[in-house]
Amino acid sequence: MRLKDLVERLGPVRVEGPISREVRGITTDSRVVTPGMLYVALPESDRDYNRSIHAAVDRGAVAVVTEKSQLGKGAPRAAAIHVRDAKAAFARAASSWYSDPSTKLEIIGVTGQGATETALILKRLLCTLKRKAGLITPTRHEVGERFFPAPPIPRDALETQRLLAQMARMDCQVCVIELGDDPLAEAHALGLGLAKLILCGNAQSASVQQPRGCKTQLIAPVGAYADHGCRHYGIGAGEVRAERLHCSRQGAVFQLAIDDKAAHCAVESLGYQRVIQFLAAIAAIELDRAELEAVCCYARSITAIPGRLQRVAEGDGFEVYVDGAANAAAIGRLLNAVRPFAHQRLIVVGGASASDSAAQRQALGEALAPADVAIVTSNNPGNESPEIIAHQVARGVQAVKAGQVLIEVDRARAIEVAIGMAQRGDLILITGKGEATTDNRNGVIAPFDDAEVARRILQYRQLVSGLDPGGTRRETTPQFVR
Repeated sequence: MRLKDLVERLGPVRVEGPISREVRGITTDSRVVTPGMLYVALPESDRDYNRSIHAAVDRGAVAVVTEKSQLGKGAPRAAAIHVRDAKAAFARAASSWYSDPSTKLEIIGVTGQGATETALILKRLLCTLKRKAGLITPTRHEVGERFFPAPPIPRDALETQRLLAQMARMDCQVCVIELGDDPLAEAHALGLGLAKLILCGNAQSASVQQPRGCKTQLIAPVGAYADHGCRHYGIGAGEVRAERLHCSRQGAVFQLAIDDKAAHCAVESLGYQRVIQFLAAIAAIELDRAELEAVCCYARSITAIPGRLQRVAEGDGFEVYVDGAANAAAIGRLLNAVRPFAHQRLIVVGGASASDSAAQRQALGEALAPADVAIVTSNNPGNESPEIIAHQVARGVQAVKAGQVLIEVDRARAIEVAIGMAQRGDLILITGKGEATTDNRNGVIAPFDDAEVARRILQYRQLVSGLDPGGTRRETTPQFVR
């Protein structure tokens, strides 16, 4: 691509130097510049702004996009493109580099608490309706039917536009993307033109101030955003609503009503949160009556999300769920949501990771304390002692309620202990990993899937069925580490 063509899209204040050369790539990291690349100097990306510019030029950058008025000595080797907003210029450059893929797709943003689940449900809904779609979240990307984990680096405009270009090449019609706390600003920084924005959970209207001329349609919970043209969803109210809702351990059943259309619906949900997420996703789609009935037919499978309050299996009258809640706030919300469905005891397995501070570990323990039985275990201890981390969490449990705290740093054994002690009516909740399938211990990343481990333990338990050679039931007492 010619630099001249890129410059026309950037809206520069001033251009110095030749712009007839070819551009071979774009980056905001001066360390990865190779000859022929365009370097965009973001003010917050490097501590030493001038040094990074000179390093990029030394590495062969053909041009530098900068907000500063002067590049300093040595800069004439590269063209200087002066802009008012380097981040916006980077977004425009990235979009141009990939031939403006966002103009070929309907972009639907999702923000707020529960955004990941809502985004995944929406993508599944679109596929059910034969509308080819892509998905971008902090943990996973999907391009049509292809799935791959998100890389462990912050998402930028170039990576986002690359994914959009893949979707456009695969003939996708829609891209569903999860956004942060300031979704419109983030969308602008990524070079996205949002057609719709779904506000979930705690996403407040105060964080969504639409600039003049913005054509993004907002989709929000009833009462959260009063702007004219906003489409609302909720339980018992809104353009998209759940009526006659009944929740049990088997899921949620309700009448799904959209304007003047209605159909019976059942979703995989322990409580009403998944119902809310399903309604939010539905509100982003225009459905005729036949499509509404089709969606309701597949609603249970659409709303069964791996690692997100995932029902693993049923034991001897008890149930086991897996969830990715890994901090105090998330665990607190989770326990409040599932408590009404624990007919007897709520047994929770959880632990902190090496990346958590001592204060965060204690707070996590305090969040585990309301469980009838809290089993503290390890969760990616890294190079730290899992015993030390576990005891820091246990102190948090004891700060809320006195008494014995069960500690088992072997995570598989902790899950086995929870299942071994469960009785009819109990509910087991395994927290911390969710859909993650690895464990980091002593610098070694090994496979570990909470759901699969629980499934195997339950299968083995059913296989041996607790019978000794004489045919009588054998009672076993789980061993705990204090």
